[in-house]
Amino acid sequence: MLPVVLFRSPAGEVERIIAPSLTFNEIRGVTGTFRYFGYPSPDERVQAILGYSSRIEREVDLGYRHLALFANRFHVELRLLHERDAAVRFFGLGGESREENETNFTLETTGFRGRFGVNVTPTARLSLGERVEKIEIRRGGVRDLPFVGERFPTLPGLGGAVIHAQRVAFTFDTRDSLTTPTRGVAAGAFLEASAEALGSAANYVRIGGEGVSLNPVFDHRLVLVAHGLVEVLSGDEDTPFVVRPALGGEDTLRGFGANRFFGDGRLLLNLEARVRMLRLELFGVEAEFEGVPFVDLGKVFTSVGAVHRGRLEVTPGLGFRALTRPNVVGRLDIGVGREGAAIFVGLDYPF
Repeated sequence: MLPVVLFRSPAGEVERIIAPSLTFNEIRGVTGTFRYFGYPSPDERVQAILGYSSRIEREVDLGYRHLALFANRFHVELRLLHERDAAVRFFGLGGESREENETNFTLETTGFRGRFGVNVTPTARLSLGERVEKIEIRRGGVRDLPFVGERFPTLPGLGGAVIHAQRVAFTFDTRDSLTTPTRGVAAGAFLEASAEALGSAANYVRIGGEGVSLNPVFDHRLVLVAHGLVEVLSGDEDTPFVVRPALGGEDTLRGFGANRFFGDGRLLLNLEARVRMLRLELFGVEAEFEGVPFVDLGKVFTSVGAVHRGRLEVTPGLGFRALTRPNVVGRLDIGVGREGAAIFVGLDYPF
């Protein structure tokens, strides 16, 4: 059960969303969740998610983003998180990890992520980020799967870890909207470092780049989208497995479950066509509905020299979107990989 209440501004745009839910499944039991999303201005977003499950799981996710502080000179993004997920899977490191080695564990993450930077131009941003997280690994809630520590007893990070990392990033963004874009390009590169000298559990350096292009055709009835990502991590052997680059889930390979593949690097290409099927007014709000055929291609690798080896995963699928511009996107994606199908439901575009 997920009722959604929208609050509109005098201009008819959605200013706030309240979306509580009540769910049940065999792993989590009964879960109650409260969600609040606020959009004080086109450049601001406030988020509060509180969840409590009768079996193991908890969630507190508080976030704030403002991309045009002090007359558009600065930007800031803050997030506080406490999450306990009892259904996390692990199959092994590398792209050749096998389905029959599936294990389960509970991942508990408590931490803070912050980003502050300068808007160099109206489309270019330079930012500095700080990440402090405590990670704990416990037995999971999937009773018919072995605990990850039983099958992979030497896996780095099984005993938990504290991650303290700093990031510098440069981004360029010409999209016409942050939440419901229909045209433009966004690209960025980043460098992240973690050091034991600053209290982190491991020394590592992560570097990567990401980009997305949106091209409307047929009077914006169709938007062709391409998204690419490359990321490499170099670090100590004891770098926790949960912070290594991963693929699988709602915004990477949508034919696999979340973080199906772990490695020291990842490559990803997403292609999708957002086709407007219907536009109508519901309860005084103009809504749009899209059908989205897509294909995701990606692989993880264990070293730069091994990037050409291993399997390239290809996951075609079909998605559906419900939008109230400029702030709200609800989505359903169904992807098919070589191990079966995966279904994801959520808010916002995947990229």
